[in-house]
Amino acid sequence: MRKPKLERLTDYDTFAIPVEQIFVDAGFNCRDEFSLREVGPLAKSIEQHGLQFPVIVAPRKGPIPYRLVCGFRRLAACSDILKMPAVPASVRTDLTEAQLRILNFAENLERDDLNVMEEAKAVAKLVRHGESIRSVAAQINREQRWIRVRLRMLQLPKPVQDLAVSCRFGETALEVLWQQKTPDAQIKAAESMAAAKRKGIKEFHQAAGVKHSFAARRTKKAVRDMTAKILSAGLEGGMPRFGAWFMGEISDDELWLDVLKELAVHRLAKGQNADKQTEDAGESDSRN
Repeated sequence: MRKPKLERLTDYDTFAIPVEQIFVDAGFNCRDEFSLREVGPLAKSIEQHGLQFPVIVAPRKGPIPYRLVCGFRRLAACSDILKMPAVPASVRTDLTEAQLRILNFAENLERDDLNVMEEAKAVAKLVRHGESIRSVAAQINREQRWIRVRLRMLQLPKPVQDLAVSCRFGETALEVLWQQKTPDAQIKAAESMAAAKRKGIKEFHQAAGVKHSFAARRTKKAVRDMTAKILSAGLEGGMPRFGAWFMGEISDDELWLDVLKELAVHRLAKGQNADKQTEDAGESDSRN
């Protein structure tokens, strides 16, 4: 199908693309699905002040020549509520699939309106498409710890995820929840933290009651042995809580449990079987 000639809009340095020529894939967007009621205020603002930021699209094969990359709510407001026949859109032809997904993620991050679970799901999608934790962190200007915390969110029980979103737990609180040894303990800790935060307690994450026993620093041989053990298990991109283990704050068993959980996170993010990864690592541990 020949693409129609487009009208150039000098005010936007972009094109007016008919809405029926833009394919909307809700699964591509890093944000959860939304209702038209939610975009009502945005539609009113666009009606009064105009569209301040054009949507971003990329060429695609098929009868609908463009795919929406950024601006899902803006397009819904313009097309479904305001019934605009065309919208200002910037066409990106220079980006790979992974780069388009990162662009979608980065734009939403800049607007500061994603919750932590939406961020976690977006990071996991990027990892599944071949991006490393280091690469994702660099491209969205976040630390690798920020990425890891969100990947771990996908391994937490659903009640914990819900409380983390509704109570807006920060990274320290999420790390505390991750350190709990069982799902029941994680749920109990999350409920305690949520109750403390609702009471206005500033250091609410301490309500989880996490305690560590302290011991002497590990020897060089112990560090070499543990490093080799972790690497042989297949963990890439760093070792969780290794510094705490080195300082004697957590035991060998606690560190290894964290390693197994981290392996499951990596496998889940790549769309693989998390249980099998953990079993394989456990078998390797039993042989050592």
